[in-house]
Amino acid sequence: MNPTRLALGVLGLLLALVACFALGCSVDGPFDRPPTIDPIDDDPDDDPDDGPSGGSIPCITIPGATSYLSRVLLDGKDVLRFTKSVITVSMNTDKAPRGWKSEYAGYVREAMSKWQGAGRGAYTFREVTSSTADISISWVDSLGGYTTGVTDHVIVGKQFFPPNMRIAMYADGSRLSDREVRITTIHEFGHALGFMGHSVNTKDLMFVSASVVDLSLNDQQTLVSLYCRAADITQVQARSAEVPAGARLIRQESQRDPSWGLPRGE
Repeated sequence: MNPTRLALGVLGLLLALVACFALGCSVDGPFDRPPTIDPIDDDPDDDPDDGPSGGSIPCITIPGATSYLSRVLLDGKDVLRFTKSVITVSMNTDKAPRGWKSEYAGYVREAMSKWQGAGRGAYTFREVTSSTADISISWVDSLGGYTTGVTDHVIVGKQFFPPNMRIAMYADGSRLSDREVRITTIHEFGHALGFMGHSVNTKDLMFVSASVVDLSLNDQQTLVSLYCRAADITQVQARSAEVPAGARLIRQESQRDPSWGLPRGE
């Protein structure tokens, strides 16, 4: 046989094998593929229809977790969440009250890191200095009474304006501890992302009287359940748009629990 023809034949066979492996074929058929993850249904009676647009991430089930999705839907039925892949966050430190600490900004970045990880690729946070950020955070002396933090959503029709988060430095006449400010900040981020309610489990970060700084498996499952579904209400496209008359204000609060010295939700 002609050596040149033999070499070309061998080269052709090798190229065919490389192409076959790249395409996932074999003698018997395609290689095994990762299994398709079917959507979960936490409460089929309460959950809204996913809709034709689907969600941003797969509706996976986290082992050992229980979703409390039905408790965080707006009015018990509507999914309110961001649908963009990059969520910008700004901190207004120029007008922070006297006694503000740089550690407080660190708590915001910690919250961004924890909630971004729990989002499993649905979104990423980006810190900006713009006044038209998707989430704005500021600190105040007091919000009155036992309130340690609030997050406001202004809703018009099927859209919400950038959530405004305010963290208090004093509640019930006394200074909040660093731990209280840290818990409040991370907790309020959950509301900014679309948690329009609270968990009833005392071990969850989104429990009304949170005493932990990490998202529990239940918190993570609920976030996934929220962000894998089509949004009924999502962010306005023009962040600098003026809020029209007749807008609806939805406020989520955290309060200091006098018996624990820790934040308690609304």
